Amino acid sequence: MSKASVTLRACQVGYGGYYSFAKYMATQLNTNVYAPEAGMFFSLDPNSKASGAPADTPAIPLNATKPIYLLQAFGKPLKCFSPLGSPACQ
Repeated sequence: MSKASVTLRACQVGYGGYYSFAKYMATQLNTNVYAPEAGMFFSLDPNSKASGAPADTPAIPLNATKPIYLLQAFGKPLKCFSPLGSPACQ
């Protein structure tokens, strides 16, 4: 197995565990893939644990001067998917 890894930043690309797109990609590329099992959202706060902004929250302005972060909903870390036949991610 390669020492390289892939990180996917797309909603629910790891959902389904063994049957997820992330697991399929890990097996095809023969490397570990890190992916979210839940949805993703943008935030100005890198430590936000929200699942997204409430409906009455104003949108992030296009000219925001702060960095904008793409986070997994509920503050969950990305899950590691290893190729079939390989040991579990460390």
